[in-house]
Amino acid sequence: MADSYLECLTREFEISGAGSGAGPDTVYIGGGTPTVLTENRLQRLMEIVLSAISGKTPAEWSVEVSPDTLSRKKLDILMSAGVNRVSMGAQSFDEQALIAMGRRHNRKQIFDGIETMRKNGMENIGVDLIASIPGVTDKSWRENLNICASLKIPHISVYSLTIEEGTVLRDRIDNGSLAVKNERDQLDDLSAAESILTLVGYRRYEISNYSLPGYECGHNMACWRGDDYAGFGPGASGREGLARWTNVPDLKKYIDAIFSGAEKGRASRKFFPPGMIFERECFSASE
Repeated sequence: MADSYLECLTREFEISGAGSGAGPDTVYIGGGTPTVLTENRLQRLMEIVLSAISGKTPAEWSVEVSPDTLSRKKLDILMSAGVNRVSMGAQSFDEQALIAMGRRHNRKQIFDGIETMRKNGMENIGVDLIASIPGVTDKSWRENLNICASLKIPHISVYSLTIEEGTVLRDRIDNGSLAVKNERDQLDDLSAAESILTLVGYRRYEISNYSLPGYECGHNMACWRGDDYAGFGPGASGREGLARWTNVPDLKKYIDAIFSGAEKGRASRKFFPPGMIFERECFSASE
């Protein structure tokens, strides 16, 4: 499936005309899963993206990583390609919280990942935290924030808890083994994040994002300002002016759509002319 995905991503870039323009100012590879790929496949992904942007390294190239799948070798692959910003999906430094959410990584792997990045020259690091995880005390939540601050992590994202269907967390809430915090307590957790982080020099530059001066995520800022952007891969969204589009999120459907040729061209002045959207049955968009 991974090889089919990479082949389809290549085809989607080709359909869009990627590589024929000046290239984007920022590139963001997200979802938290890129480092799940084997080293060879991760290398191929980097080559595919480099080809799509004509080998021109953008001012900011971010990649999301998971603590349990980041290695020195994979970091080398990313940095050699031109990646200069890494966002780690830590979620929590609380072991019990990670277990409750069904995460595959542990607290030690988060610290090890941060150390690996810094020892090998990656300074522009982001860490994602989730507020109001069931079972996490106020004290533990504040410890999470203070750990990030003490490590001087340049960028910290604090997201409200979203309970997705089909997850371990959803099952545990449904069977009564965990209870969701009420709205007032959830707001208090977000308020605590702002108080603790801004007190030690972080700036809240976006609803969920804090950074030390000069470490704001350029990709986030561009989206926040309303700049156009092109999305590639399953579930990826794009916009150009008033037009919006989102690729089908299901990986198999995405692969089937690409291989069956269920796409049509559209003009894209900002990034990769002409861009691509799926036919209506394969994509959703705001009209």
